Amino acid sequence: MVGWMSDEPETSVAWARERLPGVVTAAGAVLAGAAALPGAPGGPSWLDVAVDLVRAYGLAAVPLLVITGAPFLFGAAVALAGGLPGAPTAGLVRGLVVLLQAEVVYAAVLVVTGGGWVAPWAFLGFAAVTGGAMVVHWASSRASGSGEPPTLRWATRWGALLVVGAALWLRAQALGGAAIGPAIDVALGASAVIVQRLVRIR
Repeated sequence: MVGWMSDEPETSVAWARERLPGVVTAAGAVLAGAAALPGAPGGPSWLDVAVDLVRAYGLAAVPLLVITGAPFLFGAAVALAGGLPGAPTAGLVRGLVVLLQAEVVYAAVLVVTGGGWVAPWAFLGFAAVTGGAMVVHWASSRASGSGEPPTLRWATRWGALLVVGAALWLRAQALGGAAIGPAIDVALGASAVIVQRLVRIR
């Protein structure tokens, strides 16, 4: 396969030799664990909803669960990549970061066109800037002499940055009267730790 989703051998070797700091691995596990916390006070967690959907629809529910649970799955992938470093787990992190970025852009468009949200244009600006920056960085990495995609550490930091931005925007909805549950705050805190620990990574 040609392009930034390539599985070329040299890319796999480069990703396989990377390791994440222990604090980042732990923060990834905490982010994944936020799936068991309610998104709104007294409401169900993502895990509760996932179990109900799988019981009702079986494997047909999996695509929806991957989309809605991308931040938690990203956290699980980071924890897995930290505990079991290698090309497969690094590739999983990379794929989930791409999904997260696409979701942020799509959600921002829906928010701006839907109305009734706090700071919709700020969210759209965040989506546009991060989306453009990610494309440019990925393309420049591929155009470099090695031809490799961004490093595992960069991808991990970028995914965490996306979760931080989205969680902060969701937290801002409380200004409009929205009830925000602990899942948002735990995801925000865990992702902020990852960004801080990898802030100097390129």
